[in-house]
Amino acid sequence: MINNIIPGNYVITEIQAPENYALNDTPKTIEVKPDGKANKITFDNYHYGTLVIKKLDGVTKEPLANAEFKVTTSNGDVVGANKGIFTTNETGLITIPNLPKGSYIVKETKAPKGYILENESETIDVEYGKTHTLEFFNNKKSSLQIIKIDSNTKQPLKHAEFAVYKKSCEEIGKYETDKDGVIIIDNLDPGWIKIVETKAPDGYLLDETPKDVEITNKQFVKVTFENNPMSSVVIKKYDTNTKEPLAGAIFKVTKKSGDVVGEYKTNDNGLIQIDNLPTGWYSAVEIKAPNGYKLIETSKDFEVTHTKTVTLEFPNEKLTSLIIKKVNDKTGEPLAGAKFKVEKQNGQIVGEYSTDKDGLINISTLSPDWYVVRETKAPDGYLLDETPKTIEVKIDVPTLTTFTNKKLTGIQIKKIDDSTGKALAGAEFTVTKQNGEKIGDTYITDKSGFANIPNLQPDHYVVTEIKAPNGYLLDNTPKTVEVKTDTPTIVTFKNKYKSGFQIIKTDAKTGEPLAGAKFTVYKKSGDIVGEYVTDKNGVIIIDGLENGWYKIAETKAPDGYMIDETP
Repeated sequence: MINNIIPGNYVITEIQAPENYALNDTPKTIEVKPDGKANKITFDNYHYGTLVIKKLDGVTKEPLANAEFKVTTSNGDVVGANKGIFTTNETGLITIPNLPKGSYIVKETKAPKGYILENESETIDVEYGKTHTLEFFNNKKSSLQIIKIDSNTKQPLKHAEFAVYKKSCEEIGKYETDKDGVIIIDNLDPGWIKIVETKAPDGYLLDETPKDVEITNKQFVKVTFENNPMSSVVIKKYDTNTKEPLAGAIFKVTKKSGDVVGEYKTNDNGLIQIDNLPTGWYSAVEIKAPNGYKLIETSKDFEVTHTKTVTLEFPNEKLTSLIIKKVNDKTGEPLAGAKFKVEKQNGQIVGEYSTDKDGLINISTLSPDWYVVRETKAPDGYLLDETPKTIEVKIDVPTLTTFTNKKLTGIQIKKIDDSTGKALAGAEFTVTKQNGEKIGDTYITDKSGFANIPNLQPDHYVVTEIKAPNGYLLDNTPKTVEVKTDTPTIVTFKNKYKSGFQIIKTDAKTGEPLAGAKFTVYKKSGDIVGEYVTDKNGVIIIDGLENGWYKIAETKAPDGYMIDETP
């Protein structure tokens, strides 16, 4: 309602239509008269049109969700805010309201999952106030069924694995047969595909031949793969004499090519069963015998064929024991730490062993045979028994052999004063064999006057004093002694005490002691004994001298005095 209008002619033009209506832009002229009556003028508006897109299954006509369409005007302008893209809802519909009158192009850009994109487009003229419907139909993609069965029984096989590829080698996916031996792959595009078995079911051989299949529209293709069952080998281990089964034997099984199949251990029933072996030739060898039994070193070859179990028998001969006992030859006391070498009579070495705290070696894995036992190292403090023993070891009966050892002794060097018999410490000795071989380094008497050289082999030895105790003369006469087992050998060395004299230096007039006078002492032979200087008391004491004549000469007088040149 427009009031207070001056009479006259007016032109009225619509510049904005109501929401969802088309603009009526045709102007209209109206005359306003001075009679004051209201004037009325009418503009008609057309409601916008509506476009409905339906997506249906080409066979069942069921609605299809998630199909995408692009809607544009005939001149290419996109419709809507999402670059012209619209998606069907759960009822398979797209509704686009409020479309101006005009021509529109609708094109499917993405088919629902499992359906083929038809790439079809439709052109439709939308009129004001009308609802227009377009229907689009899609055909389902094709499906593939892979079936896996036993080649003999034709029973389905689960857990077979397959890889499926396009012709371009692009992988479609990896799949595994279910409990019914089936894999179903839906939504395959038309074209050639390759099916490859990558893992056979447990106990079956892999079918290594791929299959090529062509997929066309609206197809359900079935492809069957058959697997040959693998075969088994049973290894039997038992006692040669009693036929009782033996547990704990270990076997190594290899292919003819040398490839290792595995290592296996016999169970409580003495059996090993190896299933799922491909056809071909194999070899089995025992690498560890049951405890107490002899190893069988000869391998056995066998052939595996389809659906057949191969049985191999390995009887084992029971081993027996050799016990070596080492004791003191007098007391029977067991001796630990003795070493023995054991070998067969043909020189084949069995091993080297040491006696335990009970003086025993127990070799419990010997075949019945003749053996040579040789002591290679005696226990500490004992004489080596160098006589080997040849012993027969019989089956099921432990064989005991005893070796005795004589206890080693040594030399005790006793050092005493020649006059008083007093024990003398600090005397130093060397000990050699008669051939000159030195025993140890040097030996020094302790405060009790003894030096001990223990654990000597029975032999003759030479004992030589090389340094006398302080104040004593060296006894440089070597002594030869014989060392026997079990009884220590004592050898006594006596030393004579050395003598001495005192030099006193005084003032010739006053008799006062003079320090700092220097004297040289000579033997009668002219050898210098030493040089000495008087102390503050004017005294020099020289002891530990051998008996004999000596010469004393003053070589430097105290400060302020003349040398006394009289020797």
